[in-house]
Amino acid sequence: MTLLLPGQNAPVTESSTEVKASFGGSVVVDVSAYLLRSDGKVRGDGDMVFYGQTTDASRSVSIAQSGGRGSVVSLDLSRIPMEVERVSVCAAVDVSASPGKTLAQATPIEVFAAGYRFVPVPERPDISALTLVEFYRRAGVWKVRAVGQGFVGGLGPLSKLYGVEVSEEAPTPPRQSPQPAAAPSTTSAPISLSKVSLTKAKPTIDLRKGAGAFGTLAVNLNWNRGTAVKRGFFGSAKSGAIDLDLACLYELADGEKGAIQALGRRFGALDRAPFIKLAGDDRSGESTDGEWMHVSGNQWPRIKRILVYAFIYEGVPNWASTDGVVSITVQGQPPIEVRLDEGSGLGTCAIALLENVGGDIRINREVRYFPEAQMMDKAFRWGMRWTSGSK
Repeated sequence: MTLLLPGQNAPVTESSTEVKASFGGSVVVDVSAYLLRSDGKVRGDGDMVFYGQTTDASRSVSIAQSGGRGSVVSLDLSRIPMEVERVSVCAAVDVSASPGKTLAQATPIEVFAAGYRFVPVPERPDISALTLVEFYRRAGVWKVRAVGQGFVGGLGPLSKLYGVEVSEEAPTPPRQSPQPAAAPSTTSAPISLSKVSLTKAKPTIDLRKGAGAFGTLAVNLNWNRGTAVKRGFFGSAKSGAIDLDLACLYELADGEKGAIQALGRRFGALDRAPFIKLAGDDRSGESTDGEWMHVSGNQWPRIKRILVYAFIYEGVPNWASTDGVVSITVQGQPPIEVRLDEGSGLGTCAIALLENVGGDIRINREVRYFPEAQMMDKAFRWGMRWTSGSK
């Protein structure tokens, strides 16, 4: 694979391409992308793609965050509007999850873009944001350039540099109702960069619906698929991506209890009880945006509690190396993240408990490990009967 040096450019041979960025150390890094006009500015706030707005209006650029130490930006260059001349892909330290940290503590930084490799190095120890690469048009042909230009100040100043009007609201503390995030738009309305990271020190947040309903709740599990070793028949080792599965236990207001998981093909439903649906099972490891589960927020009054968990279906139980993160997105609220940042040799992890508290949603970070789901069930007093199953 050809190594690009800072400032070097190369032709892009495929209209559908990707940028994969990975980071070292323990610093949590967010990747973003900006669709820019000839003056180097966005046309509107809808041209910023990041954790709070994972695709642009033309659906030509999308992003999947994976554990804070790796992300994938997918581009369909054939669909990018003609008034957009450049797409800049950037990285910034998540100041809420890694306060006081810089990108100098996230090295080595490695970028694979359109079949090329780039290893940017922050030029100063105080750099907290970095333009990694950019795609640009020349005479109707797309090229990619290795950039590596650093900035001080993180995602907010970086976004303002590209013309995004950023809301100055302060991060929402746990156990308080978050302020509504600005909707994706190409107008001049400011965009919110708010994100809530549930930690050991601040494990709980309450979401209040106000006069309206919650809409659809989206739960995403993403992880580093290439860090484990699978076991074949008779225990023989073979390399491959780990199979990490998203699942949940639920209890409805009428007392009905159950599990939603690919194991046993219990995928659930949104339009009827239990009002929870697993979107599928990524057995191949090729999906860049992980696994998804959705909850009908309109039916939240009929749900008592939901325990979101994950289990390793195949592979060595090494949670520390999966670098997993669960993101919970609720309409009108900042994204909420729970990181699986504690190691364990056990195969099941209870991640987050969602409870109906007077019609509101209380989300509590758990990150507790168990050898099997039955023991997790007992710890949370669910009272289920378990049998063996397969996918």
